Amino acid sequence: MIPYELPQASGFRPIYFTVIIALLALTAFVHLFLLAAHWSGYWRGNMYWSEAPKILSVSLDGYELKVPADLLKGPAHRLSQLTGDLYLSNLRMSAVWPSMLGARARTAGNSGRRDQKKLLDIDVRIGAPSETMSDQLESIFKKLARGQPKAGPGGLTRLRLSADGAAEGDYVFYENGRITSFIARCKIRKNAADVCRRELTWGPLLINYRFDPSLLSNWGSLERRILTLIGSLAS
Repeated sequence: MIPYELPQASGFRPIYFTVIIALLALTAFVHLFLLAAHWSGYWRGNMYWSEAPKILSVSLDGYELKVPADLLKGPAHRLSQLTGDLYLSNLRMSAVWPSMLGARARTAGNSGRRDQKKLLDIDVRIGAPSETMSDQLESIFKKLARGQPKAGPGGLTRLRLSADGAAEGDYVFYENGRITSFIARCKIRKNAADVCRRELTWGPLLINYRFDPSLLSNWGSLERRILTLIGSLAS
């Protein structure tokens, strides 16, 4: 008859099993939380704004700004709000024309096509471009233009850069007769949202903002409100 022997003790203290089970439970909870956040859209990159009402201290490569949290765009910005301080090299914001206030996420999620045309995407960083759009007007854009300049909205002049029948229209709209003039480049698309891009400087800051072409008729007011907004963040 073969004698039976109990296995030797592993020497593993029971408290360790409790710790392991607790860690597994915590991991499962975090996974479910992140999954729920993903499906609810709270951390999705296409969700425009934070709903937090507070003012955040933003250090943009050492340049200090005070930014309302509901202007901030992007999941990384929302996650950083837990500390109340942000250290960035590029500040991404979204505002609603003409109030220039940040919008609540529920507003962005429920807004129609008409409201989407009022959205402004604003990127701010330190520095200046080596060559501005105004610099490129004579050296590049006018040489690439298809046909003669035509009258555009709001007293602007329009240059067409794209070929006839192109899937994406490429245009430059600019103000004549001034050295420091307004100039924007616009993409008119068949299968995507139309967008214009404008670049300008404010002190040490380089501002790049994007907007719907329907706002070109208000380009002067749009420019002033953008600069007023940036000035309010720096004050």
